[in-house]
Amino acid sequence: MSADLAPTPAGVWPDCPHHPGASHLQAHPKGWGWVCPVRRAEGLWTQQPVDAAWQPIEPVGRVRSSAFDLPGPTSLPPAPGEQPAQPETAPPPATTATIPLTILATGGRRWAHFERLCEALDQAAGEARGPVRLIVGDCPTGADQQARIWAKRRGVPVEVHRARWDEMAAEGKPRKAAGTLRNLAMLDALDQAGGDRKVLAFHDDLARSRGTRHCVHQARQRGYTVALVARQRVEILGREGRAEPGALRAAALEYARRGIPVVPLHYPVERQHKDQPPTVGCSCRAPDCQRIGKHPIGALTPHGVKDATTDSAVIAYWWQRYPQANIGLATGARFDVLDVDGRRGAAWLRRYAAEHGIRLAGPLAQSGSGGWHYYFAATGRACPPLRDPASGEAIAQVDWRGNGGVIVAPPGPSTSSTSKRTPAASPMFACG
Repeated sequence: MSADLAPTPAGVWPDCPHHPGASHLQAHPKGWGWVCPVRRAEGLWTQQPVDAAWQPIEPVGRVRSSAFDLPGPTSLPPAPGEQPAQPETAPPPATTATIPLTILATGGRRWAHFERLCEALDQAAGEARGPVRLIVGDCPTGADQQARIWAKRRGVPVEVHRARWDEMAAEGKPRKAAGTLRNLAMLDALDQAGGDRKVLAFHDDLARSRGTRHCVHQARQRGYTVALVARQRVEILGREGRAEPGALRAAALEYARRGIPVVPLHYPVERQHKDQPPTVGCSCRAPDCQRIGKHPIGALTPHGVKDATTDSAVIAYWWQRYPQANIGLATGARFDVLDVDGRRGAAWLRRYAAEHGIRLAGPLAQSGSGGWHYYFAATGRACPPLRDPASGEAIAQVDWRGNGGVIVAPPGPSTSSTSKRTPAASPMFACG
């Protein structure tokens, strides 16, 4: 160490402008460094603590130093009353926002027009505003195979969904159900993809197809437009879903803006059966689901209705993952709901209202099952099954949704708002 950089007692150098009376000197193998905790917090100085014994330290970050070679400026500390020089900071690097594109490709196992398929996928990928990803089935021939070859040649990541043909018997299902379940799994993956999404179907005669026709139908039901690519033409098939893409998310955000906690619910899906009319099931895939389209999506809300929120960022993410999710409103916070289903429930309510002079003038919405939701001012209570005050018996097809409850809100399957009036006072029902 040279003589001009020999150890120097505290106070010889000017005091720190942030801390009068302290020089914050620390030793370094190559000389002395001037270290201030304020500067250290700004990320410009070593993060070593001030040590009265002046122990040797290694530089961490930019260290103010004298004439020796350390990162940062090489000038001495400022004189008393002099403003310290501001370090030069580089502008943040420019970033370009990119929006990924996910393409779902489906088609016939006998599709034989590879160049036509490549042309359509190239056109779709060329319109992407970011990276491209492909979702496709595992069929060893036809459109699935050719789409996988296209992705490999173009360097596009592929998510392949396998049809579990040999596992259906063990699950008590017909073997042909494997293709249907695979199509639904691919559409679920597409629903959960971020960014832009496209569906391309490759078939020359969709009416004679079973698997491709099912996938196209389900995609349109979920609100997607489908590009049906044939050898000589391309036909754009419009969506058939109950809501345009983004409409449910916009409605959920509007409920949240009004201070109503929102939670995403499963939604009805159509199930195809051979030689039988289609039936309605739940997107949860449980064959015996008793609450079709009425219970929270566990993948998003592991604690159910307790995860309901008014946070717009969380809600936007939920409906980006599941665009067709039903909107659930948590009851008990802003309002309670009287849920009336079936003729027996409606008849009891009319009789009770007439006997007690209750005028049901509050907001009203039709439920997906054809019943009615009567909105009332919140009571602050969680109510078990209602009982008739006269007989003490439980009231059939009538439920009170208070704290911890949830109802399906419009827009949803077969729901429609019929009025928007100020919530009425809650009618008095016997609980227990």
